[in-house]
Amino acid sequence: MDIKNFAACFIDLLGQKNTLLGQGLVPEVTDLASYQKFESSVGNSVGHIKNLHDNFELLSKQYRRSTEISNFYTKEQSDAVEKANCVIQRWSDGMVLYTSVDNDHRKLSISAVHEIFMYAGIFCFLGLAQKQPLRGGMEISWGWERNGCEIYGAVVANAYKEEQKAKLGRISVGSICVAYLLDLLQSSPMDLYQDANRRCAKSCLEMLYQENDNFYIDYLGAEFYKKFFSQNKDFWGEQYQLALGFTKEQILQHKASKCLELESRYEKVLEYFELRTANFV
Repeated sequence: MDIKNFAACFIDLLGQKNTLLGQGLVPEVTDLASYQKFESSVGNSVGHIKNLHDNFELLSKQYRRSTEISNFYTKEQSDAVEKANCVIQRWSDGMVLYTSVDNDHRKLSISAVHEIFMYAGIFCFLGLAQKQPLRGGMEISWGWERNGCEIYGAVVANAYKEEQKAKLGRISVGSICVAYLLDLLQSSPMDLYQDANRRCAKSCLEMLYQENDNFYIDYLGAEFYKKFFSQNKDFWGEQYQLALGFTKEQILQHKASKCLELESRYEKVLEYFELRTANFV
């Protein structure tokens, strides 16, 4: 059994269990009213899951072609980056993105951690823009990979704990992950590969914001915008307005229904969006 260190991020689409609870067999097509209701339910559940997975495939291609990312590495480093992809483990109403964190610095495994930061942040942003909020949690710990696409161990438990902490519209990053990145940042690089890992760790840390003792991916922040949104400003500006509008709608809806917990969570998201408005105007 090969036990290694891994970085893993849980991505969880919210509200899916309530949407699916109590449903039964596929209705007959001849029962038009029932079938239309069924189709609507499928779109609000399976449709959102499919959309999340499709976004992953699209973003993975865009990440590799990004000028900002390709200019970040030399030709030799880029060859190592190509092999340091993160793995996706699909499950129920979400996914787990993970990668081994290798002691061999020439494998540039921190580039895959950087990639997970990107996916998680954009998923969180697009989820709000598409009226399908999610949350996530990321951590680095020991784990065991089975069949090349399934991850178990402390990293799963710790990432799941961070995901619960995120509440809504955020990706929480654990203290072990932050400490690991800080250690890399403070190291003295001995070659180009160690230097690439250090610069990658620096970029990851610049994509975080701190709230009390907790860290979250700053997916609307300046570093994130520079790396991933600056090449298509109009599109991401539109997504910002859609996400902002949805958040305000949810606050009014939960205020009217006196659901104080969800009202408070969306108000926290709104506060974050308003703090980052300057990056999208």
